[in-house]
Amino acid sequence: MVAKRVLVCLFAVALALTLSACNESEGGITGPNSPSKTPDAVGPPVIAFASATYSVSQSAGLVTISVGRTGASGTSQISYSTSDGTAKGGSDYTAANGTLTWNNGDLSPKTFTVAVSNATPFVGARSFNIALANASNATVGSPGRATVTINGSGSNAPGTVQFSSGSYEVAQAGGSVTLSVSRTGGANGAISVHYATANGTATAGKDYTAASGTLTWNNGDLSPKTFTVAVSNATPFVGTRSFNIALANASNATVGSPGRATVTINGSGSNAPGTVQFSSGSYEVAQAGGSVTLSVSRTGGANGAVSVHYATANGTATAGRDYTAAGGTLSWASGDTSAKTFRVAISSATAFTGSKNFTATLSGTSGGATLGSPATATTTIDGAASTSAGALSFAAPSYAISQAAGTLTIHVARTGGTHGAVSVHYATANGSATGGKDYTATSGTLSWADGDASAKSFAVAISNATPFT
Repeated sequence: MVAKRVLVCLFAVALALTLSACNESEGGITGPNSPSKTPDAVGPPVIAFASATYSVSQSAGLVTISVGRTGASGTSQISYSTSDGTAKGGSDYTAANGTLTWNNGDLSPKTFTVAVSNATPFVGARSFNIALANASNATVGSPGRATVTINGSGSNAPGTVQFSSGSYEVAQAGGSVTLSVSRTGGANGAISVHYATANGTATAGKDYTAASGTLTWNNGDLSPKTFTVAVSNATPFVGTRSFNIALANASNATVGSPGRATVTINGSGSNAPGTVQFSSGSYEVAQAGGSVTLSVSRTGGANGAVSVHYATANGTATAGRDYTAAGGTLSWASGDTSAKTFRVAISSATAFTGSKNFTATLSGTSGGATLGSPATATTTIDGAASTSAGALSFAAPSYAISQAAGTLTIHVARTGGTHGAVSVHYATANGSATGGKDYTATSGTLSWADGDASAKSFAVAISNATPFT
């Protein structure tokens, strides 16, 4: 019996290593009805979180969760999954689920990680939950549910500002492009950053409108800020052109990456033949100017050759007298967006005062071009007579008056122009009537202001002291 007892002791030591010695005082060989001395004999293993609470900084990147098993009998499995609390999966952390496995005799804890996001820093704390479920050859112990608290990094730093994207794209006919600037890595305090455009292959004032300004965030504000840059379609081009925008001079913050963005403009000239219209709806010319030049633009596209017909028509001005009637065709080659012009001759043979006008109309486009607005232009002719000082003359060559009338009023007219201030001297002289006897000799000056065409007058006193027949 002694030899048999020794073999049993060695077996127990080899398997469990829980017996420090074997002697008859500790029971020797247990019988079939003796109480068990090992945990495995008391129900299935129990699996639970190592802790019911975990804490992690938002900037840490991930949190490690530990799960333990008590009881080493057999192979056990259990599943875990996260659920939102005040922290949201996909924003504050990455939702996770999976299965943990223990082999027979394995009592080591198992771990898994959950990623924590710092893309949108926040102030304070947010939390999410993790639960154990679906235990196989085990039961879920306590705690079977754990809470993970994320301590927001926004409470620690003012943050970094950068473009939400390093590249933007806009159609030339799109009118404008909107750029977004983000604040990340912190929200402590008010911050600002300056932005400004710079030419690339696109030119400010032609392809886009230069822009600059300052974007501002208040304390705790993490919302993106936007601004727009106007894009011009006045001169359509084929292909692409680009310009740049840079962030600089950040206040209480740092400029991150990308701190520079490129905007690519897709030329509308590659897509459509375009639209033709007068560059202006009104023109003006002096009657003595000789001619007036009208301009027609092609916008919104430059694909293919196009043309348009033009013709003049009378208004208050008459062809053959005030101007020379004109008509013809204007043409553009493919890719050509330069303005085309035509001239209309103006006549000063018959000078007039004031203004007269005529119209020119576009029609009959070809090559797929459309007729834009204005399709009619009005030309105003400023009369040449209006630039003359005019002529001064008596309103009548002779006057008759009764000797008893007492006074003769003489009128002087200004005709043929009112340009500038003018004056004229007048004086009486004896005929068969004698000054000082039949009338009172008179002299003086009559004056007109610039633009004044009203008649002026003076009086000559007639005497009845010595009546005559």
